Amino acid sequence: MRIKSIKLNNFRNYETFSFEFSKEGCIIVGKNGIGKTNLLEAITYFAYGKSILNSRDNELVRFNEKFFRISALFENHQVDNSFAISYQNVKSIKVNDMWVKKISELYQYLQIIYFSPDDINIIINTPKNRRSFLDLSIYKVFWGYIEIMKMYQNVLVQRNALFKTDYHKAEKNAWDEQLASMGAEIIDYRLKFLERFAPIFQKTYETISGNSEKIEIEYISQFKFDHKHIKRDFLNELKKKEDREKFLQRTIVGPHLDDLLIKINGNPVIMYASQGQKRSIVIALKIALAEMIYKSTSSFPILLFDDTLAELDKDRSRNLIELLAKNHQIFIATPNKEHYTHFNLPILNLEELIDENKNKVMQDTQIETLEKELENGGFEEEPQMPEAE
Repeated sequence: MRIKSIKLNNFRNYETFSFEFSKEGCIIVGKNGIGKTNLLEAITYFAYGKSILNSRDNELVRFNEKFFRISALFENHQVDNSFAISYQNVKSIKVNDMWVKKISELYQYLQIIYFSPDDINIIINTPKNRRSFLDLSIYKVFWGYIEIMKMYQNVLVQRNALFKTDYHKAEKNAWDEQLASMGAEIIDYRLKFLERFAPIFQKTYETISGNSEKIEIEYISQFKFDHKHIKRDFLNELKKKEDREKFLQRTIVGPHLDDLLIKINGNPVIMYASQGQKRSIVIALKIALAEMIYKSTSSFPILLFDDTLAELDKDRSRNLIELLAKNHQIFIATPNKEHYTHFNLPILNLEELIDENKNKVMQDTQIETLEKELENGGFEEEPQMPEAE
């Protein structure tokens, strides 16, 4: 899979911008604040239907403008697909001139993995970060997981609301049954994913570290269960926690509170891994996800590195290059191209390119197209697990 070209209008700091990319990708060079991350954000937007940096759509519109529009041409298995995204109060997405309403539709077209300096939070911050990584990874491989997540989220919200009322026992039992049914499916999806993901992750990290360290990853649930009887054990745990939940007025058992435990040489990485090891681990997590996607789709995802490789030592960097060589289209954003000369990628000098594009303006025909697109806007985001209240 690769992106062949992109056009931006009023996106972040870009008034107008267009570029064609080589099949290898490129190193995006420019001073801080020039728009390197913004360009990567625009590329990833096509795969996620939203900002990878969790910015609101209105925050992506260039200052003093009313809209943004981005379009791109992607190639997958020698087939070109055109994407166009417009926003002015509402968002509109088209693929090959057909309207897109659900994010799951985008997942079926594009596979893009973004490496951010903030990825370290997957390891060092709260379980929410690890659940989010796990769920988004599963979306990429098992598209049906999204619908199960939606149903669980809806049931969870309704069940939490029930605790704030003078409810009847039968009513709670009905919500318990639905929560356990949906929750068991989510846990089953996660376990099946990790069963395939864990050995790939282990092999990837060991390759990056030069086989000097052993890595493990396991699922941590809020209750003990037999894999063949998750729903039954979930229901039993809900019964045990009923008085506590009634007092707290919220659900305290379920996959919305579960976690991942990552260990290095048998010890939790959050306490025992060095900064360099943690950086290597989060990179290995996403490289392993890329391998999972390839095994499921026979397509190598596009990889975008937002200056996240400079902190690796030379040996780990060299091992990573060998791991990725010739398979992926790679984009690296950095103010210091000297850190990445060993990647042997074309150089995109963003400052020069912006100067070349700064005098271009949007044509009237493009404005008319945007107006028509916005009339048909409307896009369903993927579900997010609520946190404990």
